Amino acid sequence: MGSIIYEKYINRKRVEELLTDLVKIYSPFFHEDEIMEYVYNWFQKRNLPVKYHEFYENKITNFQGKN
Repeated sequence: MGSIIYEKYINRKRVEELLTDLVKIYSPFFHEDEIMEYVYNWFQKRNLPVKYHEFYENKITNFQGKN
């Protein structure tokens, strides 16, 4: 069942359409929220598994983010 869903959306035409949409979204380093939201929603609308990865590094940089 799962691979049928993937095959429906993960093919050359769909990937080209997705890539075309992605390159139109302004997403400089550390400002990727809009593009991450777009991809998250793209997967969700197609019932593909998706989740954000939360990250926090508190030893040196105190960086906190998601990807």
